[in-house]
Amino acid sequence: MCHRQHNCLHKLLNLFLKTSNIIVILSRLLIHLHRFYPRIIL
Repeated sequence: MCHRQHNCLHKLLNLFLKTSNIIVILSRLLIHLHRFYPRIIL
């Protein structure tokens, strides 16, 4: 594997991790909102 391919793979992995972090943060935020406003349907 050349350095360039490895770098692309690394960027892709970073993007995936950032995306999953955002999903976790958003889901936690929704859960907190749901606690304050039980009428909100998840």
